[in-house]
Amino acid sequence: MNKVITTPADLYAHPDGEGRIYFDAQAMRLCITNEASEPPTTSCAVMGPWGMRKVATALLVLAAELGDEPKDAPAVTYTPEQLAEHQGAQLAMEALSAMLAAPAQAQRTTILQSAIEALSGTVHPARAAGGFAAGTVNVLERGLEAISHD
Repeated sequence: MNKVITTPADLYAHPDGEGRIYFDAQAMRLCITNEASEPPTTSCAVMGPWGMRKVATALLVLAAELGDEPKDAPAVTYTPEQLAEHQGAQLAMEALSAMLAAPAQAQRTTILQSAIEALSGTVHPARAAGGFAAGTVNVLERGLEAISHD
């Protein structure tokens, strides 16, 4: 079951109090506040769950590439295989979104075929396919369930 967030949830706060990143669920906005500037500034982007997943995936990849963690940072690391699963799940979300917006079955088929071809081009295609499957199975199950009740 999805948890409902009713207040702005802090995602990151600078250790010296210079800024923070938070999500305002009421307005569906991801906001960055810079208290170090004069006057303090805040920028927000309207963002839903798929957008947040895309940003999270990009940040994970960027963090893995930079790789320079402070000594007191929590030990959170992702293997290239795990990142491939994230990439596969992101491909699934993008494909599902595009298929829902496509007006014709032929276009939906082409979108799905392109997504599957993109999986084969990843560094770890089997792991990316696992992430893709995890991102699509629930949607397919719900669709089949809806059809069976009609």
